[in-house]
Formats: sequence, structure tokens, C-alpha cells
Amino acid sequence: MAELNLKYYNNVDNYSDGDVEIDLLEFAKEGLDVTEIPKERRSYACAYHLSAMRENIINWYPIKNTDRVLEIGAGCGGVTGALCRAAKSVVSVELSKRRAEINYERHKDCENLEILVGNLNDMEFQAEFDYVVLIGVFEYAMSFTQGERPYHSFLQRMKGFVKPGGKILMAIENRLGAKYFAGAYEDHTDSFFLGLNQYEGNHEVRTFTKGELTGIFRDCGMESLKFYYPYPDYKFPSEIYTDATINSVSFGREYMNLYPIRYSLYREEQVIDALVRENVMEHFANSFLVEAVVDGKAQGDEIIYAKMNSARKEEFRIATIIYQGEEPYVIKKPLSEKAVPHIKKIAIKSRMNAIEELLNLPGKYQNGVIRYEFLKDENLDSKLCRMAEQGKKDEFLAGIREIHTILKSHAQQVPYQTADFEKIFGGVKSDKEKTYALCPANIDCICDNIICRHDGYVLIDGEWIFDVAVPVDFIVWRLVNELYTQHKNLLDALIEREQVYKMLEIQETECEVYEQWAKHFAEQYVGGNPLAEYGADVRKVDLQELINIAEDQKALAESKKKIECALFFDTGDGFSETDCYKEYLYPQNGEFQVTFQLDKYATIRNLRFDPLEGRGCKVKIMKINHKELTGEEILGSNAEFEKNGKEIFISGDPQYYLNSALPDNGELLIQGKIKVLPEEETMGYYRKIFRELENIKNSKEYRLLKKARLIRNKGRE
Repeated sequence: MAELNLKYYNNVDNYSDGDVEIDLLEFAKEGLDVTEIPKERRSYACAYHLSAMRENIINWYPIKNTDRVLEIGAGCGGVTGALCRAAKSVVSVELSKRRAEINYERHKDCENLEILVGNLNDMEFQAEFDYVVLIGVFEYAMSFTQGERPYHSFLQRMKGFVKPGGKILMAIENRLGAKYFAGAYEDHTDSFFLGLNQYEGNHEVRTFTKGELTGIFRDCGMESLKFYYPYPDYKFPSEIYTDATINSVSFGREYMNLYPIRYSLYREEQVIDALVRENVMEHFANSFLVEAVVDGKAQGDEIIYAKMNSARKEEFRIATIIYQGEEPYVIKKPLSEKAVPHIKKIAIKSRMNAIEELLNLPGKYQNGVIRYEFLKDENLDSKLCRMAEQGKKDEFLAGIREIHTILKSHAQQVPYQTADFEKIFGGVKSDKEKTYALCPANIDCICDNIICRHDGYVLIDGEWIFDVAVPVDFIVWRLVNELYTQHKNLLDALIEREQVYKMLEIQETECEVYEQWAKHFAEQYVGGNPLAEYGADVRKVDLQELINIAEDQKALAESKKKIECALFFDTGDGFSETDCYKEYLYPQNGEFQVTFQLDKYATIRNLRFDPLEGRGCKVKIMKINHKELTGEEILGSNAEFEKNGKEIFISGDPQYYLNSALPDNGELLIQGKIKVLPEEETMGYYRKIFRELENIKNSKEYRLLKKARLIRNKGRE
């Protein structure tokens, strides 16, 4: 049994995902897989904490069964199980009791596990560990480590727990990750572009670039560094790249989004493709796994690539790992005990060679893994893409046709829709009861797995070789479908997928059947993706559309700010609505300028300027025809006057008579200040006038005057 040690726990939990952890503890006690959690209770937290894909950050790494591991910030045990299966002993440290309890319930059968609950700063360890593992921890160092250089101080302390020659394994986001440019929020704060803006204003968390992390490790005396690049990130990786492989055509496959909020500002895969071609992708990987050797150098063969298939049924979960030794080689290993028979079966099937022109690459089974020779030759995927880039459509089609011809030449026309076939591919029936089929059949005859050699082709990765008859057209349909799925934009520009099927004489109705077979195989037989129902939409954002909306809003706001004014002119018959110009004022900080063209009128006797109509306002004319007005040269009609001399038009009909300002050149320029009065303020002036009138009516002088007027009127009668 695992041990849950509360020796250092002080009854304070300073880190939590909230009440969802109550659900997680319940699910852990019941032993529920993420697919077994009731749909109404599923959340991103369930996927993040309980998915087997979390283990992909470490389950491929060659920790030995003699190693001792210290896991810092174990959380709910996302990777603890993988560490326990690999190492001799694991000590997991977690600050939160409830999270530690979730970890314990998930892994209580691991006899080599001790979970310590409490603050790491209260704990003491000897330098006895072969590994210190920091998964999603280092970025918070500034929030729990004192000093001017908290990240350096924290790393120095971690270094002190490791034996000479031991390693620190650190998983952390890259603040320059490609996904952040494309519209993903910063993982720890849910703020967009925070990391790209160097965490301006944030004092709790930091992630780093490759160069920044390298500098911190080297400042702490660790020169032997290896960067791994989990794709799409370290939380849910399916592949691990290195400097030797990240700038390859296989990097950047489309992936499912699991984050609740994710935007897409542009086609991320095309930008990644450009970064790969420029050989700079390592600087824009979304996450890093850093291996740092303490007081020594890395020993043994170097891993240059790994692919984990943990999103399957447990009996099919395996990893494929490429090593660089004196000569490169490939290892396939099980990711669980239940997958051991599958590995053994692959080893046996890989030694079957029914097709001379398309030989299976044999593997050697030893110590629970299969070892293959690594073939350095170009694969068919790379070759066909190169043809597409060069616009060589005929050669591209010939390459696909050749594989189809090879397979068909070794096939027989036989019935194939048996019970065994339906178990693997489902019960959807084809119209063809008999067709050219292979038995045994390798259905993973896809371009990535076909190596082009001078003397023919070699088929690697013989995982799915079945002793049932499988139609050749279905196998080649999968080849084309996988090729176009991975390189859609490039290949569609050359020739559409449907045209390729037509060239191969695969009918549209058959394509529909094959799609159902492939779906059943992936989702029902192999297990598909257990997180498929946790996937979230990526919201595409069109920046030009946003700009247009912003411009429309700006125009609308400006239209609300503009004020219609009018210039009336009298040519001898007085002012009228027919003889006027209307323009708009656009006040800036309360000032306006407006120009009227009057040169077409030979005779103008009088002018009247109405700044606006229907609203109370304060107006002051400052200039006419660039002439400064210093006094009361121009006074408004219908105006009230404040004590400071400012004109107030509470009637809503301001008027200025400009008889002395007729232009000589036919152009009239008026500059001034204006403030439109809110309705409440306008009513306030009216109330003030009414009060003044009431005061006058109630004054002694007014009563005497009124009495005198009444006497006068009576005398006239």
C-alpha cells in the first residue's frame, strides 16, 4: 500500500482548484476513468487531473527500476502512476491535503509510493534521489520563495536533493509558444498575451523562453541540458520532439482543443510549417521538458523522438521511441501491463513477409520491448509532399498508384465480410461481397510508414496486421485519407482528394463505407480518444472583421458627437429655410471650426449663423475669417448671460447675426467653443429663471407697479 504522510501538514491548503476537487476525490475513490464520469459532471479539471494522457509527459522517459524519484507538486497524481511503474521508489510532495488524498486514492496500490502533505520549505531531504521531477511547478517559484532571484534560489534547492549524476526533469510552458500568438490564453492567469508581454503587472507566476531557462540552469551550475518539446503541450502531449526532430515535416499535426476558452487568430498550422522550414521551431514550441544533469553529463543513448498512444483502450497503449546511439534504433514498449500481449503480438506479426515489394521491417522482442532498426531513407509521405510542392501532379499520382498496384497484385478476390472482420471494422456493409483483399493484411500501410529504398519499399510499424481478409481499396483509401488529413492545404492545391480516389477507381459510395469502417476501428476497436467528449470549440477570430466593427462603432460614436449647424443668408427678401447652407460641427475638446462657401451668391445683405437647434447650449464665437474677437463684436440672439459673460442658449435656438462679417473672397470661416447642455442642466436654468420671476412677482416694487397699472387702466375706463 502507498503511504499518505501528514507529518508536515499544518491544516492549511493554500492551493486548490475549488469545489471540483470534491468531485475528483469521489471519482478517484470509485476508480472512475474519465470516460465513466457522468456527462453532467464532466469538466476540464476532470480531463486535466484524471486523464491517462497526462502521463505522456513522462511515461516514455527511461527511468530505471533502481531509481529513486522525488516528485514536487504532485497535485492529484497526474503523472505519479507513471513514475511508480518505472522507478524503485517515489516520494510525492503536495501542499494540499485534498489533492494528496485524490492522488492516494488513485495510486494506493503502489507499494513504492509515499505522499508527503505540507510545505516543501518545512521538509528536509538528503541528496539521495536520482530524479527530482517538477511538472508545472517551477513557474510559481516567485510566489513561495523569498529573495531577489526566487527562481534561481528554488532551483538551487532542488539541485541539493539530487545525487551527483542525477537529473532534474522540469515541464513548463514556453512564454513564446506558438499557441499564445494564435489566440490561446496564458495558462496560469487566463489572460491573453500576458507571457508575450513579459508578465507586465503580474508578480505571482512566470514562464520562460528556451534561452531564459538555459540561463537560469547554467547560473545554477547545470551545464548539461537537454530540451524536449512535448506536442501540443506538456499537459496533454501525444508526441515528444527534440532539437534533432522538431524541425521536421511531421511536427505540427492537428490536435484537439481541450481548453474551455480558445481563440484562433490565424491558421496556426501554416505558421508552424513556416517556423519548421526556417529551422526555428524549438523557440516557439508550446512547452518544454528540460532534463538537467546535476554534477555530471548525460549517459547512455539519446532519445530523439517519442510517440505515445495512451488515448486507446488500455490493452493497446504503447509508446514508440527513437534512440540515437552509435546507430539509431526504434523501441516499442507497453505503457501498461495489459498492453504486454499486444507488444508480443506485434513482434510476431512484424516477421511476416507476404509481399516482396513491400517488406515488413522485422523487430526483435527482448526484455518486454521490441527493438527495430531505424531506416534513414526517405518515407513516402516526404517524397509525395516534395512532388506536390514542385507541382508534379503526374508523379504524385504515380507514387500512390504504385502502392495500390503492389497490394492488388498480391490480393485475391474473396468474400471478406466475416464475423471477425465486423469485430474490427463494424457491421456497415459494402455492396461488394467479393473484392480484391489481402490476408494477412497490414491496414497501417500509410505513407508515414512506407520507406522508399533503392530496391523497393519497406513497411515499418507493423502494429495492425490482421489474419482476416481486408479489401485492398480500403487499405489504399486509408493511405490517401491519412495523407490528405496531414497535408490538406498543400495537396488540395495540387489535386483534390476525390480526384485521387477516382483515379484509383474507388467509388464515392465505397468511400462512405470505408469512412465508417475506419471510424469503428479507431473508436470502438482501438478505443479512440477518451477525451473526445471533453473537446471544446476553437473560436475563430477575423481581425479584419473586428477592425470593421470597431470602425463602425467609432463612426457611430462620431455621428453622435457631430452637431448640425446652419448659415442663413438674406439676399433682399429676408431669411428663409430655402436660402441656407447646412454643415456639421465636430467639436474637439469643446472647440469647433466650420467653413461655408458663399462665392456663388453675388449679393448677400445679411447672414445668420445657427450653431445648432433644439438643444440648450453654451456658445462663444472666437474667430470669424481668422480675425480674433476680443470683445462683444458678435453676440447671440435668444441668449441668457452668466456672470462671467458666457452666453447660454436655454431656449434651444441659438442665433448669431453676422452682418459685419461678410467675406470678401466668398469663404466664411467660423471658430468658437460649444458645449451642449444635458437636459437636466437645461431644466436647471429654466427653474432658475422661474424662481427669479417668482421673486420679482413677490417683490414690493412689483406689487406697487402692478397696483399703479391697475389704477391707470381703471382711469381709462
